[in-house]
Amino acid sequence: ELAMAGCLAKLKDGCNGFTYDGTQFTLYKSTKAVTPTVDTVAWKHMGKALKSNGYIWMMVLKYRLVGYDSTTTYTTLTLATTACAASSTCLGVTYEGSKKYRTNNANTPTSASTMTAYIKGNKWALHDSIYYTWVDGHTIDGDYSTTTYTTAAKAAAVCKTKSDCTGFSYDSSTKKYTNKKGYYFEPSEGTGVWVRGGVKPTVYTMSISYGGYTWAYKEPYKLSGYVSSTKYTTQAKALTACAANSKCNGVTYEGAENYRLNTGSTAMPGTKTHKCWVKGGSSVTSQGYSWGSYSGYSLGGMIGTTYYTTRAKALAACTSNSKCTGVVRNSSNKYFISSASSSGKVKKTNYVLYKKGSSAKSYSGYSYTVYSGYIYSTYLADTVYKTPALAGAACATKASTCTGINYVAADKYKLTKGTTLKASTGLKVYIKGGYDYTSRDINFGNEIWTAQSPYTCSGTKADTKTYTARDTALKHCLANSACNGITLTGGKYTLYKSGTLTKLSGSLSWVRSGSILSSDNYHWDKQAGKTLTGYYDSTTYTTLAKATAACAAATSCKGVTKEGTTKYRTNTGSTFSTNNARDAWKQGDYYVLHDSYYYTKVSGVKLGSIQTKAYTTEAAAAKACKASKATCTGFVLTSKKYYLAKGWMLYTDNDYTAFVRNHGKVTYTSYTTMKTYYWKVKGPYLHDEYTTKTSYDTLIKCITACESATTCKGCSYVDSKSKYYQATTAVYYLGEGDDKAYTKGGKAVVSNSYIWNTKSANTKIDGDYLDSTTYTTLDKAMLACSTKTGCTGVTKTATSKYRTGQKSTTEEKSGMQAYFKGNGVVTYKLLTWTIVSGQVLSSQQKTAYATYKKGIIACKKDSKCKGVNMVSSKYYVAQGAHLSDSSGNKCYIMGQAYTPYFTYDSTVWYYKEGYKTTGDIGFGTTSYTTRAKAMYWCARNPICNSVHYTSKKYNLRTGTTVTDEEDDNAWVYGTSTVDFTTVYLPISTGLWNPRPGYKLKTVIGTTTYTTLPKATAACMLNSACLGVHYVTKDKKYYIASTGTPVKTTGYIAYPRKWACDGSCTATLKSKVVTIDMKYCFKVSTIEVSNNQACCSKNTGKVVIKVGTKTCATVTMHGKTSALKVPCASGAVGEKITMTYANSGDIDIDNIILATEGSDAC
Repeated sequence: ELAMAGCLAKLKDGCNGFTYDGTQFTLYKSTKAVTPTVDTVAWKHMGKALKSNGYIWMMVLKYRLVGYDSTTTYTTLTLATTACAASSTCLGVTYEGSKKYRTNNANTPTSASTMTAYIKGNKWALHDSIYYTWVDGHTIDGDYSTTTYTTAAKAAAVCKTKSDCTGFSYDSSTKKYTNKKGYYFEPSEGTGVWVRGGVKPTVYTMSISYGGYTWAYKEPYKLSGYVSSTKYTTQAKALTACAANSKCNGVTYEGAENYRLNTGSTAMPGTKTHKCWVKGGSSVTSQGYSWGSYSGYSLGGMIGTTYYTTRAKALAACTSNSKCTGVVRNSSNKYFISSASSSGKVKKTNYVLYKKGSSAKSYSGYSYTVYSGYIYSTYLADTVYKTPALAGAACATKASTCTGINYVAADKYKLTKGTTLKASTGLKVYIKGGYDYTSRDINFGNEIWTAQSPYTCSGTKADTKTYTARDTALKHCLANSACNGITLTGGKYTLYKSGTLTKLSGSLSWVRSGSILSSDNYHWDKQAGKTLTGYYDSTTYTTLAKATAACAAATSCKGVTKEGTTKYRTNTGSTFSTNNARDAWKQGDYYVLHDSYYYTKVSGVKLGSIQTKAYTTEAAAAKACKASKATCTGFVLTSKKYYLAKGWMLYTDNDYTAFVRNHGKVTYTSYTTMKTYYWKVKGPYLHDEYTTKTSYDTLIKCITACESATTCKGCSYVDSKSKYYQATTAVYYLGEGDDKAYTKGGKAVVSNSYIWNTKSANTKIDGDYLDSTTYTTLDKAMLACSTKTGCTGVTKTATSKYRTGQKSTTEEKSGMQAYFKGNGVVTYKLLTWTIVSGQVLSSQQKTAYATYKKGIIACKKDSKCKGVNMVSSKYYVAQGAHLSDSSGNKCYIMGQAYTPYFTYDSTVWYYKEGYKTTGDIGFGTTSYTTRAKAMYWCARNPICNSVHYTSKKYNLRTGTTVTDEEDDNAWVYGTSTVDFTTVYLPISTGLWNPRPGYKLKTVIGTTTYTTLPKATAACMLNSACLGVHYVTKDKKYYIASTGTPVKTTGYIAYPRKWACDGSCTATLKSKVVTIDMKYCFKVSTIEVSNNQACCSKNTGKVVIKVGTKTCATVTMHGKTSALKVPCASGAVGEKITMTYANSGDIDIDNIILATEGSDAC
């Protein structure tokens, strides 16, 4: 037996047999010729053999036998050997072609390249697991003992116990059996001998899962053909290498830590040291079994007539049917179960075969094959575990040495090493296979992530930190443009730049794929510039929504491709390929949505750390999970009950369905608002570092405090607490719900319907300018930018030089100043209203308004209002702060108090649209047809504090307080640099020069006046009065006897002005006499006297004008000493002219004018 085993082991080295010379066995090679030699026995290796119908048959490939034993042709080898065994003249069988076998009466093979000969040999029998061959008419010359036995079984049982027993003879005359020893045969009439052969090997057959494949394990068997010369020292290394090599079809263990990769896939009997693993299809573990998945194959032998709509239902049906060997999905996406063996596997387009394997379990990231009636013979340690799960957890920590788990008694499991099996009734072994591969897609932060175990991301880390929570790690990865994946190992999360995965026991990784569409209960991986292959059908869809809905309802549809405007096709392929003119969405995992949270639903798996509290409904479990999302990773369904989980790892277990928590349904918001500073708003985000020491219940309180604190970089609104907190960093990360990060920028500027962010000094917008135009003022540049596509802001490049930019970042540049354009904004009702396009606010009210202004007015009257929505060109008050996407619509978010202002005529004016002011000036012209005139005179009148537009008139007002008046507008006086030395106001028929910051020195009496008209009227009646002044402290007016203003804070002086400063003179030039009054007066009469010695030569008409208006025309007749003319037309001007037809010897020496102060010049 040892010589046979040795020769078999050296067949590849040329061993063809061995001899026995009475003392020892010698192996021979390279020849099968035998030479007759005294006292020597030879054993020749003749090739493959099979046992059938009580005979041994030698199989000789590419040979045939001649001479037919009968005329019958047989369709199978079994039928042919059965017939041959029953015929005393038949010496063998020849396979001549497909389903064609013939029996032969000769046993000498001749060459035939397409045939196979099966030469009939001796009869054989199996006794107590030992093979015996019958040699008729002979016996072995040495008796083991004189003991005889009545049956062959009894003789064989004793022979088995003697190592030197070589068989037992049968004497037909006595019908007794006698054990023999030795190897020499001699003829013996009436006697035959059963020659002892080898021990029948125990054949172990099972399937295991490793490296993503199923493997059919057989012992003692081997495979043929080597993939390479490489030898592997462990089963794990060999199976891993084979799984990665398309040429490899299996692995053979040849002994002494020698595993080889094979090209052959048919297991052949080997020595007792041989073991082989035949690679099958992709591994699927479900219903407590491992299944090999074979795309493009079918299996005959359908059981019954039932078709199943889902794979899960079909696998469950197969599991419960003892005859079922596999499940087939046909081209119509229906499933049926089959009883056919693997030989019935046939190729079939658009079919998928799931071949049933061994009983399987999954523990701590590894798959285990359950093999009953056997255990591994060697233990790794003496520790006993109460459950296979606990043993599996321990085995995972000893991955390099632990080979499985033995069930040794009730509630007792022990770890094993080695792979030698031994029969053990009532016990079983859990044979450790490969990793328990799990995968699922999740939606986190509106991006798709694929979570896979047991894998780690590889390469360079994207962050030096590690994190203790998945959500925190994913949020930091989202905020890091260099991050493409995270890995959980040993309770810590690490960020990586690469999403490339490598296997690592106990690790779980999330790989970032990009944009996601979560629709129709599936996550869809969106890739721009990509396409999918294979059309599911011929239908073209006009919208993405229609295409994804159709794809979601079709089992074999794997995605959608946008091939053009309003042209979407469904696809069967799931691999992206580049096509810049297209976009593609690959269908991912199924999800459910509860309370705005996504949960990926995965059947046949469970999450780790399952809790004990049971929930009766999916919704109740989801609600509880969201409430404790800091620790809850999802929930599982088993036995119609739901349980929360705290572990992220998934484990294969058909009794469970896992609902893996993703992230909340996210609506991203981004806009700008302002107070003194520009504020960038991002939701749902929170700043990385915000302090909870002080909280604020309103945004205005938080940003007001932040604007006054140099260390404050922003405010974070925490939705779960309904509070605002100051942040010390401008870095923000994804939050939850309506969380918002308000990040402080530079000083805010509102111009041309946009909010502008003033960046720090010595900065310019990055890169080239938008165009070649240079603007002379910031306002002109901002106006141009607000109308240009692609303009991001303005840079002041030098004094009176401004350029528009096209990038959203800045660079340092000495002497320059950058301004970034933010959101569109309207300023109305003393507030800013930020315009956010494509989104609307929640809690929209029912009343519709025709204009946004009417909507804003209604909003200001509603204490709960957060803004105004424009939906379908109508405007609605919105009481909620949550933003949601709404294509084609927009909202106006209520901002902070803000009054637009501008400078006109050296004066700052605050514009208050939709408001009015009150308080009549009480003197002079108080209303104008243009805003410019009204502002000019208001700026020069200390009594005037605002301009009010109503009924197409601009009115000067004393008041600054505004009240609502929808169609009115008010402009409130701010600061001014008007030169009051040349300003004159007509009050109480007099003319007065207002001088803010001045007083008149000598006050007349103690009488005070409450209004300027009253004081000036009193002054006009007092010949000693030269002016009036106002004391701002006591808000009283006084008359004074001095007219020279003295600079004094807290006063306004009004010195009175007279025509010609009280002394008029006439100037003659050519025929025109001019009287310069110096100030603007309305003249009612003009009286002039001439020197009496003059004027005898004056004749003709005299035209008298005040300013440009004629007030009278008189005729001169010789000598005239005086002239008094009424100016009934109320002519106004600063100069009086008298134009003579013939001035003669005019010599005016006295002028008397009757005037009133005027502002009409």
